Amino acid sequence: MRIYGLLLFWSVLTATIAALSLGPSFA
Repeated sequence: MRIYGLLLFWSVLTATIAALSLGPSFA
């Protein structure tokens, strides 16, 4: 069950990094 938490964490982290690298295009 800890695996799903890890996947969720990496999903949020990757999405955050992608948004930061793309800039304020989503804002």
